[in-house]
Order: sequence, then structure tokens, then C-alpha cells
Amino acid sequence: MSSTKRKPTLSKIVILLKNPASQADCQISEAGFVLNYVAAYYDDYESMTNVRAALGGEGILQPDGVPPNLIQGCAWAMVILYSGNPRVDEFDGDRASSICGSLSDIERVAASNRASTIAKEIQVHIAHGDTPKAIIAGDVDP
Repeated sequence: MSSTKRKPTLSKIVILLKNPASQADCQISEAGFVLNYVAAYYDDYESMTNVRAALGGEGILQPDGVPPNLIQGCAWAMVILYSGNPRVDEFDGDRASSICGSLSDIERVAASNRASTIAKEIQVHIAHGDTPKAIIAGDVDP
């Protein structure tokens, strides 16, 4: 029997609030997050930092409708640090220390494994010269 490796089903990130205005804000924030998420997988530094900020729960950088997920935020922080991008600086290191430092040892191992997977996917896109493609709404990985 052939085993097909399938990308895990990813969770829906919009949290629709009771206030209709807030629902619109959440949907706009989700759309921006999804655009950043897709571009981050194509080695876009700014998008990677935006994804890290969103998932890492970075205060005012936390978009409406995108719940923090510190394991994923830590994973993206690690990806940024090891990306080799010349724009990586002390702030990126500080954010990684802050986000990853809040995790338990087991959570940090999970984040490290996730970072390895993300980095490999980014390298595949780079190697193939791929360009970003649209993704199905909700098909993101927080």
C-alpha cells in the first residue's frame, strides 16, 4: 500500500466577533495575513516577519481575527534567523528569544521541527523558481 504524504488540514483562522464592524475588520486582517503567509513561503523577509508577529502575538502587530499560536510564531522566528537574509538583525533575534523563550521544552522541540519543515518548503519554492499562488481561504497553518 502506497502512503501519500499529505499536507495536514489547516485550521480556519478567522474569529468572527459579534459586532458586524469587527467581523469586517477580522476578515480584512485575515486576508492580509493570508497574503503574507503565502509570500513568506516564497522567502519574502517582510512577509515572514509579519507572519511571525501575527502568530507570535506581538501586541499591536497582532491582527484582528488571527489568534496567536506561539509554537508557530516561534517556528517562523527560527526560520527568519536561519534564512540567511541580510535584513535579519538584532530585533529578529530578540523576537525569537521572546517568543520561543515563553515555550516549554517540548513546545520548543515542536517549533524547531515545524521550522525545519517550513524552511524545506521555502527551499523547494526557491529551487523551482516558483512564484506565489493563491490558496484556499482558511488553508493556513496557525
